[in-house]
Amino acid sequence: MKIITLYAYTLTLVFSGPVLADQYPSSDATYTRIAQDVYHGVSADNIAMDFDNSIRTREQLCDKLINKHNNAKPAGAKLNNALYIGESMDRDTCLNALWYSKGYAGPKGLRNWAGEMTGTWYADDGKTYNDPAIWDAPTKETTKDPRNDKDASGQPRVYDFQKVTFTSRSGNARNGWNQSHPEVAYIWGWDPKDNGNQNGGVGTHVGWTLKRGDADCIIWATKKEAFLECIKPYCGGKRRTSAGLFGVGQWEIGDTKNCRTLNTPTRVTPALNPRIIDSINSPRINPGSGNYTQ
Repeated sequence: MKIITLYAYTLTLVFSGPVLADQYPSSDATYTRIAQDVYHGVSADNIAMDFDNSIRTREQLCDKLINKHNNAKPAGAKLNNALYIGESMDRDTCLNALWYSKGYAGPKGLRNWAGEMTGTWYADDGKTYNDPAIWDAPTKETTKDPRNDKDASGQPRVYDFQKVTFTSRSGNARNGWNQSHPEVAYIWGWDPKDNGNQNGGVGTHVGWTLKRGDADCIIWATKKEAFLECIKPYCGGKRRTSAGLFGVGQWEIGDTKNCRTLNTPTRVTPALNPRIIDSINSPRINPGSGNYTQ
């Protein structure tokens, strides 16, 4: 498969503070290679995650993330993620998302995640972290390389681009983004975290989208780890969860303090009809090399 280099937007961001985060790769071509390696590794059941070598197949990945979402309640958390958001997850739903890989058909997909969220990350070791963030509404961004980066109709590609600010972090760790295009069978993004430079292995995210009841969910994978994240309308606002390999997160968007806890419903998923995905229209990432000003 030919991999097309993913060009950056003409965006620049001035970073300040200590360098605590993963560093954006030296070029968009390097980011592209990392993203494609992650995507095809998952699609071919040849997963290689540095933080958990026991995960090799999609089944193993789903089993780990589902167990975290449905059952994990680390110290400090009052509910597991399934009860917190009111949606359990099952194996067929997770595997269908990975077998039938798809991104978002338009900006509504990323817009559903927009808002200012406040909440907590509960690590398996008992530590808790305040983890607020602002996910902007997506904007339309035209490719920086209109001569070569064209959509199926022959026009320059126009991407849905979402800026993310992690407000409690410092330096490079504060700034991330997500991106999608209807012709690309996944979404992709940058979240540098704040645990040191991992040469793009932590920050480069590839996502598989799915629905579970009234919740929008994404299975995110990197070269290091993976997460199952869900968001759902709740009492005039939203609740959001993340189930990672080493902890869970729970957040709220908007005022939901006077609302009751949701009950987890039982859901039936259509039978799985698996197939290997062996080709994809390569996107051009257009991330701004991790740096931008508007």
